Amino acid sequence: MTSGVAVETPSRSRLRELARRLEETLDAVLPARTPVVLVGVDSRNVGDAAIDIATRAWLTRRGCELRLTVDRRTYEPGVVARRLGDDSALLLVGGGTVGDVWRTQEALRRRALADFPGRRVVQLPQTVHFQSREAETEARSLYERCERLTFLARDAHSLEIARDRLGVRAALSPDMAVLLVDDVARRLDSLDGRGRRPAPERDVLWLLRDDKQAAHTDARNLPGPPQGVPSCDWPRPRRALARFLRRAVRATLRGGDAPRRRAAIRRDEEREARDRLATGLAFVASARVVVTDRLHGVLLCLLASVPVVAMPDRHGKLLPFLRTWLATTDVPWCETVDEARAVAARLASAPAR
Repeated sequence: MTSGVAVETPSRSRLRELARRLEETLDAVLPARTPVVLVGVDSRNVGDAAIDIATRAWLTRRGCELRLTVDRRTYEPGVVARRLGDDSALLLVGGGTVGDVWRTQEALRRRALADFPGRRVVQLPQTVHFQSREAETEARSLYERCERLTFLARDAHSLEIARDRLGVRAALSPDMAVLLVDDVARRLDSLDGRGRRPAPERDVLWLLRDDKQAAHTDARNLPGPPQGVPSCDWPRPRRALARFLRRAVRATLRGGDAPRRRAAIRRDEEREARDRLATGLAFVASARVVVTDRLHGVLLCLLASVPVVAMPDRHGKLLPFLRTWLATTDVPWCETVDEARAVAARLASAPAR
């Protein structure tokens, strides 16, 4: 791996093409200089942080004033209505939470759509997954009433569900994190404080989910690593005290606008997002090869020019994205641990690029 630069590999070039496509799609659904309110902001893991940073950077480039950001704890319809005005748009954050797996995020999304049914709404790129047809039918009853909603689906399967089963106007669009393609090299070079990219410390990093989307479970049906694999999920956040203080400030809002307190919350969220992304980049850059079932684990590796091997997650979020946007030459797909172990060992022993 070359020190001091993220190598322009074919995979990075492909991500650059996807970033251009994403920008064109976004520009078509949201005119420049449109004021926006962003609903669903979250930096609970590295992928969320990457989406958050990329979203705000894109809004800045478009000249779109970000009037308010809210999550499930700070959302207040009256406050949102006052900030929206007549010329604004409601943006729903991207990710992989549309459906009935991540219920708190979906509940916030539906609440915002129900509170502002006549507004221009853009759902930034999302994966759609429903475990029950009943939940899907319930979602359709709301989504199809939102005539000014544009839904961006981040894989072909999600696009089909959004159009045919949820009844929304939808378009195909990559994940927001691909917009970081020109930003990652600078972030990597700053990791050691001397303008150089850190050298790998291990051959293979097994970055596997430990949440409800983990493919592997133990005897009690709890998420856990596959037997014999020394895996771990994203590193835990380092700003525990800051998050505690932020929760305390949130509790003082109590339905009021409180612009200064909301601005302080947002500034701290931005700091945490930057910290989490830096931590994630350092984590994947610490290995010669990464094996992962996380979509943003794959994307950060490709952005950082780290060879990556993909494995299944429980709900099939990752494979449709890879099939839609990337090739097996970019990301080898392995169904089993043994297969992934063999491919990772071969990649780790290959000459450094």
